[in-house]
Amino acid sequence: MAINNRFPSVILRKGKGFEENRSFEDKVFDTINFVVLTVVFLLVAYPLYFIIIASISDPQKVASGQVLFFPVGINLDGYREVLKNKGVMRGFFNSVYYTALGTTINLIVTLPPPTPCPARTSTGARASRFFIS
Repeated sequence: MAINNRFPSVILRKGKGFEENRSFEDKVFDTINFVVLTVVFLLVAYPLYFIIIASISDPQKVASGQVLFFPVGINLDGYREVLKNKGVMRGFFNSVYYTALGTTINLIVTLPPPTPCPARTSTGARASRFFIS
């Protein structure tokens, strides 16, 4: 049985995986942490969820407040109108193109320089670290 000195309440046993011997205070902290983080998650996730269900629900039902947790009177006319607009689709494809191109350029520029000069004292190492950072 080996004890991790950095986290004395954690005991590691060979072959049995990971076992915890936690105090009451640890359990209280974990419970409070779980509750607070769950509330924060719901406060962030519900508005995003509502946008999605409101976008596919009947606009009259959304305006009257009948849509809370589930879509009511599914209506996809808004999506049809948006997808008819060629500018929206062009903007979407431009976003994908610029993301892929930018990622590719970034990888091409940042990955090769450290390869030929792994040691700090090698020729060009200082210059390549200056250029990248």
